[in-house]
Amino acid sequence: MTITPDNATTTIAGDGTYSFAGLFPGSYTVTPTLSGYTFSPTSESLTVSNTDETGVDFTATLDTCNDVDRFLDNNDGTVTDCRTDLIWLKNASCYGRQAGDVAMSSAGGLNSDECGLTDGSVEGDWHLATKDELQGIGTDPPATWGPGRPLVTWTIPGSPFVFVQSSYYWSSTEYDTDGAWYVSLADGSTTPGDVRWDFFNSYYYVWPVRSDN
Repeated sequence: MTITPDNATTTIAGDGTYSFAGLFPGSYTVTPTLSGYTFSPTSESLTVSNTDETGVDFTATLDTCNDVDRFLDNNDGTVTDCRTDLIWLKNASCYGRQAGDVAMSSAGGLNSDECGLTDGSVEGDWHLATKDELQGIGTDPPATWGPGRPLVTWTIPGSPFVFVQSSYYWSSTEYDTDGAWYVSLADGSTTPGDVRWDFFNSYYYVWPVRSDN
């Protein structure tokens, strides 16, 4: 919730009621904002003339894929890609950099109450994103490429995702018996890497994803 001009302190009650204190007499515009919701009206004007309280009511409706261009914030630690129906972990670097075999285990063991999740998911619901899934999230999918930089428009995923790294991410797509592809979110290019837990191993970011069922 924002108020313009901005010269007030804001508090929120458990029922979602916002209160502003310290407003000078004058005209203000109140605009409710919360990712994943559409508000009606989108903003409302009010006039403060004395110490009397003035109330403004808004109706909040949970967004669906019909309301967004691509990515839908589910407000439970997940984001839906409305063009693929894949559900991604909102925090794109919860596990930091890990070895390839550890990355596979971390993604597969993810469940609700971890990494900001409140979606009720359990261990086994999630998997480490495949090469195609990682490349598709930065393009207008579907897109399937081989190694090397893709000759398509690439965009690093932004809001509503958080902590997306312009760096390398492990995929679950095997390269050979000891290796898997990793993907650069800087440009979508792919490179084979060794996943074994030894001094040859590389450490890259982990991004779990799951289906919508």
